[in-house]
Amino acid sequence: MGQEHPRVIAVSAGDSDDLAELGLTPADVDGFVRGLAVDVLRSGACIGYGGALRGHSFTESLIEVAKAERPAGPPAFVAYQAWPYYGFVSPAQRESLGEHVRFVMVDPAPGEGHPIPKGVLPVEPEDCWASARSLSRMRDRMATGGPDDFHDPALRGAEPVPRCRARIALGGKVEGWRGMVPGVAEEIACDLAYTGDDPPAVFLLGAFGGCVRAIVDAVLAPASERRARLAWLEPSFHAGDTAFAAMAAGADAAGDAEVLDARFAFVREQIELLADDLGRLRNGLGDAENRAIMTENAEAVGRRRLGRYVSP
Repeated sequence: MGQEHPRVIAVSAGDSDDLAELGLTPADVDGFVRGLAVDVLRSGACIGYGGALRGHSFTESLIEVAKAERPAGPPAFVAYQAWPYYGFVSPAQRESLGEHVRFVMVDPAPGEGHPIPKGVLPVEPEDCWASARSLSRMRDRMATGGPDDFHDPALRGAEPVPRCRARIALGGKVEGWRGMVPGVAEEIACDLAYTGDDPPAVFLLGAFGGCVRAIVDAVLAPASERRARLAWLEPSFHAGDTAFAAMAAGADAAGDAEVLDARFAFVREQIELLADDLGRLRNGLGDAENRAIMTENAEAVGRRRLGRYVSP
């Protein structure tokens, strides 16, 4: 029987096309995320992130922080991974990192295994749709936790999948992402929709542009402008993107076009509800302070040390 994880604090972060315009670089974002992780881990909590371990990534950065902060374990980092991205971690890597990382692997549906391409992103429509379903399910699991139902019993966790008790969101792509919908927005929406006990706290940092800034702009805009500012949460907005078109074709072929449309509608609805009531962030802050965190620059938000806000 494995050890239960303490409170898991998630980071939602991704590449943003606005960094240069904001006077920032990818290294600035990486440094900010590392700083968040250090504060979280030193408080006694764990850090959580949904992403692949391939090339230079936030997953790699968070593994480095976890190893430095808790060299003797138990695992300080929960790495949530969807199909086929969990296949980018070799069995040898998984074993060598086991003292520092808990890998939570999520199939497109409970127990639905797929062949694992080694380091290759899906191209065929059927595979693109399977990957999108797996990514959405991974984000649901981050919010809700529950039994580990990975298809391979040998790789299931002994403990239930830990749910994330707070989320700090920054950056992310509005266009050119993989999945059903923009990933950072989907993670935020899953947390906002949570209706159980001890709901997750959500912090939106617009300082790094990208998806979170687009959400902030919509949330703080007059109601008459909101729909236009959320145009990127319509499937038609992404029709010209090759990866999206392949994924949508896979959904059509599987008879799941309504599932894709419903996911866009779900994320859009959660953001619209948030615009009507910032209290749905459930982070213990008032509207004025949440607005400040949403709109202040990277230097100012860095001084807040948000990793300490969300930890026990």
